[in-house]
Amino acid sequence: MNKREIIYKAIYKNSTDSKEYIYIGWSSRALEERRKDHLVQASNNSPTSFHQALKNFGEQNFEWSIIKEGSGGLKKYERKIIAAHQNKPAIVVLNTVHTNLVDNSTIDILENACVDYKYDPTMEAINTGKLKPVKNCNSGEKYHSLNEAAKKTRIPKSKLKKLCETGEAYWGVTYAFLDHKNDHIPYLIKEGNNYNKKEIKNIMNGEKFDSPRKAAERYEVSISSILSHAKGQYGILKDQHILCYLDSNGEPILTERHKKAHERLKQRDQIKFVVWHINDKSTINNEGEIIEEKKVEQFTNLQEMIKKIEKEKKVRLDHIKEVIEGKRAHTKNFRIAKVEGGKVILHNSHISDPKKVIRKVALLDKELKIAEKFDNLTSAAKHYGIEDGQISQVAKGKNKSVKWKNENNEIERLRFAFIKDDGTLDLKDKHRALLEHSGDCYYRVFNSGNFQLNDYPSTAAVARATGVPAKKIKMHFNTTNEPFKIQYFEIQRISIS
Repeated sequence: MNKREIIYKAIYKNSTDSKEYIYIGWSSRALEERRKDHLVQASNNSPTSFHQALKNFGEQNFEWSIIKEGSGGLKKYERKIIAAHQNKPAIVVLNTVHTNLVDNSTIDILENACVDYKYDPTMEAINTGKLKPVKNCNSGEKYHSLNEAAKKTRIPKSKLKKLCETGEAYWGVTYAFLDHKNDHIPYLIKEGNNYNKKEIKNIMNGEKFDSPRKAAERYEVSISSILSHAKGQYGILKDQHILCYLDSNGEPILTERHKKAHERLKQRDQIKFVVWHINDKSTINNEGEIIEEKKVEQFTNLQEMIKKIEKEKKVRLDHIKEVIEGKRAHTKNFRIAKVEGGKVILHNSHISDPKKVIRKVALLDKELKIAEKFDNLTSAAKHYGIEDGQISQVAKGKNKSVKWKNENNEIERLRFAFIKDDGTLDLKDKHRALLEHSGDCYYRVFNSGNFQLNDYPSTAAVARATGVPAKKIKMHFNTTNEPFKIQYFEIQRISIS
């Protein structure tokens, strides 16, 4: 099913110059939703002609309406509608994305129309690299583009491009490309008879590369990505590298974006974390000074710290944050704190003993005796490949057992219990309950005829063993919890708490 599509327009009528400023757009959403999107982008200082006009003329002065709507296939008509409004003396088209509006005639129209709010109509084209202004370094004359400069100077475009890139003189005149601030873009570096701008440096670690290809191989990215970062079109590569070109003296050619990216990384790397084990209590004093550096690990960023901890155990980011903020004593037996001004920021939870006590745990045999001992739940979990939370539930007496697959691929039910400080087992009622029974009680039957005692998981099992009807047993225990004596048998109901 095709979605609903619209082609819409936004018009501003300027009373001072009697011109109409118009923007044509296509959308698969409602007009009001699209209008709000444009207003948000305008408030965020988007450099496009339309968003600058919204900001400077006032969004309330634009009239929005739908030109055409349908269930699909309208996008191809958008360019035609834009083209129909172009080059009309009383209309200024504010679209800069779908059409090429940087020819000389359009620039003249936009420059004259935008004098009131000081908007540079070529800004977006220069920022995106679609337009490179050219300057005659001798006379100071400027041209909007390489095409315009080639036409007016009658120098072939390819020749003029080389002159702008290298700084070579042509009949005593030199030319240069300009950026959006009208600053001179540095010339290429001359090496022998060749001009080269391939030497690249990582200003964060000092690495140098003879060519973009080598840099691309080193960082495992495309050559175009390396070139974009070296030119300053992008700031940080892979969250940690800043690349730039080197001039003929080997000095970095830094743009404003390079400098801002460098400052951002410096600030980020100043944030440090310290990690220490919960049993190392005397490593940091109450004033936040590290006493035993060997027992404390320091990290410049969160990612390195997580990698170190996760060599031991998997950790959760929200737990790490809570430990740093003092809302949690530790995560996986590690305490973590933030460092500011050379001092560790400590909270009460970093200093006080943890509420959670690490207890020894034992695997039980059929007679409920110790079959194997473990220092903690984690070591037992690693040994059997079971979640420590499952073992904990059994050891606390909340569950009777946990299933485990042995070497023969057979399912076994294991029982665990905590070991007290005196070395005895901390056994609960669930530990003594029958494994086969999943209810909240079981039945103990004493046969006075042959003096045998047996446990059964249900009234049905008791009935099968003794011949006493299950209905009679249920009726008795529905009224009282006293033992039920019948024939040679005494039946007791034992609850499992």
